[in-house]
Amino acid sequence: MSTSRAELAELIERVAPVTLAVERLRPVPEPLRPLFPMGGLQPGWTVGFDGDGASSLVAALVAEVMGADGWVALVGVGGFNLAAASELGVPLDRVVVVEPPGAERWGVVTSTLIDAVDVVVVSPDRPVTRRDARRLVARARERDGLVFQLGDQRSWPQAVDVGLRVSAGAWEGLERGHGLLRQRRVRVEAAGRRSASRARSVEVLLPGPSGRLEAAGADIREFAPRRVRRRSPVEA
Repeated sequence: MSTSRAELAELIERVAPVTLAVERLRPVPEPLRPLFPMGGLQPGWTVGFDGDGASSLVAALVAEVMGADGWVALVGVGGFNLAAASELGVPLDRVVVVEPPGAERWGVVTSTLIDAVDVVVVSPDRPVTRRDARRLVARARERDGLVFQLGDQRSWPQAVDVGLRVSAGAWEGLERGHGLLRQRRVRVEAAGRRSASRARSVEVLLPGPSGRLEAAGADIREFAPRRVRRRSPVEA
């Protein structure tokens, strides 16, 4: 069956935007790809992180997004463990650490950083005003940057494009009071809006035996409450 020029043009018009969107995606660690539409982070997205191990997940994603020449700015992320982030693959020579700006300058400082770096990670110590949040989100979309919001989601007045929650996991390696912690199995749950509205979850090792985020051999699935015994309070 032959295809007319008009039909071919219509097909190209439908497929082209999807192809371009895939080409522009920011990479994520392979075990996390099933959590994201088209398998990556869309430029301009705001991503929320919460739960026991959220800072480690931020580091794993930042390391992948930065690649060989990217930069990240940490704004007011006082509890972020830079040594642990380095072990997860974050190049510390391309990390900018910014003290929390005053409430009156928070929006200006964070939105300006989008012009200079690939990812801005924020952990507000007070509720962000709707105006400041809109300014930062708009700037990220304009510049194809990414905003990672770490911590209490109640401090962020707008819905994030995708929210990631790390459920409490279990460390493996200790045997009857002896041995070394080798890896930690956690569940990462994702839900958002528009293309990311479908709730999904995967189990990963964070960290795995290599010190990086690794696959845990579990298939993607819908949310299902499950009790997990927590063996250690150690947190990267």
